[in-house]
Amino acid sequence: MAVVYNRNDYSDDDDDARSTVSSDVVEVDSNEIPSYFVERDGRLFHSHGRCPYPLPVDADEQRRQNGLHDTLLRLIGEKFVGPVPQVLALTPGEQKRVVDLGTGTGKWVLEMAQEYPHVKFMGLDIVPIATRSPPRNVQFEIHNINERFRFPSDNIDFVHARSISMAVSASDYRTLLREVARVLRPGATLECTHLAHASSSMPFAVLCTLQSGIGPAAPHIPGWLVASGMFQHVQARRYLMPVGDWHPEPVLQALGRDFREMLVLYAQSMKIVLCSNGLSANEVERLYDAYLQEIFSVPGMSVRTPCVAHFPYFCDRRRHCWCQGRGGGQWRGNLFRDFLVKAGSRFESKPGVAHALKNFAFKSTDKRSTLGTVREAELYGGVLSSSLSREHLAITAEFLRGDEAFFVDVLSSFLTSAKLTRHELTEWVGPVCEAESAAAFSNPATRAIELAHALAFRSGLGSSLFASAGTHVSAEDVKAFAASVFGAGNVAVLGTGINPATLQKLLEKSLGSISKTAAPASPASSYFGGETRLDAHGGPETVFIGFGSTGAPSAELAVLAAHLDPTPSVKWSQGLSPIAAGVPAGASVQAVLFPYSDATLFGLLVQGATTADVKAAGKAAVAALKTAGDVKGEELQKAIVKAKFSVASAVDGRDGLVSVLGSKILSGSPANIDGTCRLWTRSTHLQSLRRRHHCSRRVCALLLRGKPITESTSAGMTVMISDGA
Repeated sequence: MAVVYNRNDYSDDDDDARSTVSSDVVEVDSNEIPSYFVERDGRLFHSHGRCPYPLPVDADEQRRQNGLHDTLLRLIGEKFVGPVPQVLALTPGEQKRVVDLGTGTGKWVLEMAQEYPHVKFMGLDIVPIATRSPPRNVQFEIHNINERFRFPSDNIDFVHARSISMAVSASDYRTLLREVARVLRPGATLECTHLAHASSSMPFAVLCTLQSGIGPAAPHIPGWLVASGMFQHVQARRYLMPVGDWHPEPVLQALGRDFREMLVLYAQSMKIVLCSNGLSANEVERLYDAYLQEIFSVPGMSVRTPCVAHFPYFCDRRRHCWCQGRGGGQWRGNLFRDFLVKAGSRFESKPGVAHALKNFAFKSTDKRSTLGTVREAELYGGVLSSSLSREHLAITAEFLRGDEAFFVDVLSSFLTSAKLTRHELTEWVGPVCEAESAAAFSNPATRAIELAHALAFRSGLGSSLFASAGTHVSAEDVKAFAASVFGAGNVAVLGTGINPATLQKLLEKSLGSISKTAAPASPASSYFGGETRLDAHGGPETVFIGFGSTGAPSAELAVLAAHLDPTPSVKWSQGLSPIAAGVPAGASVQAVLFPYSDATLFGLLVQGATTADVKAAGKAAVAALKTAGDVKGEELQKAIVKAKFSVASAVDGRDGLVSVLGSKILSGSPANIDGTCRLWTRSTHLQSLRRRHHCSRRVCALLLRGKPITESTSAGMTVMISDGA
């Protein structure tokens, strides 16, 4: 239900038959407004339980929002980009409408309403912090933008969204785009504005603090728009915002000072958020102090690394208008390129060395310095990243069609000529490893899964993805490990959207000097099992119950996981899993499955605010597992289809594609999406129901040999792996 909290009635002003005020709109008296807020640690936050927006909404945060509006206006020179004046031009007999998502204080809406008095503006936000007396052509509404809009289809001429990535998760952003497409009229326009990092070489404390709040939506929005099929004529514009007073031009120097003040206010707002997400007060203060030191004094931040404001501009698919991409021409589409190296944590020669090697990606090589790599990638509009699993290291480039040669060269130079210097390890790689490890081990779920692997497999797959605090890794250790894994027989390439012949030519040229090192050996995985308990300070009570198996991953375990997983298919619903009905409101149960080349770990991750909640949820999970072996008929077929869909949807994105196909590529198995789906179709054919039924009984029996959940729930965190082969 949309809630209008100013008292002007706008329905009489419409020039056409479609009113923007529906029957479910109610007015809120001023004495009811405080019910939309909650106070925490002296700051005011929204009380809407279904919106992920983490920042305060009090006067200090409003000052930051207004300041950000002013600095962006000074940087760009306009309140919008693209042909907005043409879209909003006065048309006799037609009411033009604009919606501002996450309107905040409403400053953008109020200023636009003065310029376009004939247009009706509607600002949506989860809290009423805009003015209580707007002009007649402005209406503010309390609405969660993650939910369906009240506007009818084909009703809006312009949708404006600025810095909403913290209010909408990356997984929900595409759903939001579909809803926006529904309400836009033919010929309408949508503009998204997001702040993003100009460089991955940003000073460490600044990077950690910014990434804690700003989701990585900006680089992906153009691709999401094109992939949706609902929008046409996409253009992405980028503006560099200076940070600090380093710029020689007085105007940009003043702009940099003001924007730095906005970053300080942002960090102050984030302090409470970080404290409530597992970090101690001392850790947050140290991070905050380092953040201030870096943005005020570190030359790499104030001289070389401005922040970036991304303005992806796009139109509804039914509009025909001008469009250009980077360097002119039509939008060329995103390509992915992954170099997969058999260098996961199971192959590391020393604990933590694989983690360090992952963070050395895109540092200095014989061809480029760290700064040179970052700057050139920015000029091409590409995104570079690296990730580590237990079986492979992935270094990735996302870029536009036509830029293949540069990005293949960047990726291959890390394999052939990375310097892996001591000063980079000390100044960059080491601190990043420490921060990633601290963040992982402060998360009870991540910690439980890491311990589960150690108990299940001990060495090999039991090796942690993260370097522990007591582990010392030297530059020589990293060089030795890199020399053992960066070989021609140990590297595979996964690409999407590129001609195979073109890719082959580029690889022959760029990887011609790679060593002929043989692939590292790892003993075949053995399953051991066990049980451990430890105190975890901060975060929810956590229990992990699981079991492992050796050999190639089986479709049966994936079907079992799909059957037990209580995640609903419809948002905000309870779901039909046998576990869902028994889970109390303060707890959650998640079925997790980790398939590897020669082993699999399956389990149930139970979390809750109190021991009683975890105990009740754990009992429900174990009870469902006891009866899982008797599932048949329609329930079994539903689990099969759900498991198939999980595999198919996983390969939709880059991370899922690497996860599903990575181990197949490195092991020499057929590695293409169609082949994987066909294999699933054969593996889950109805003729194998009896075998899956037997498998469910066997794995349930193995789990029930472990210690009962009622005996293991206690304060802290429990990881329990059942005994069995």
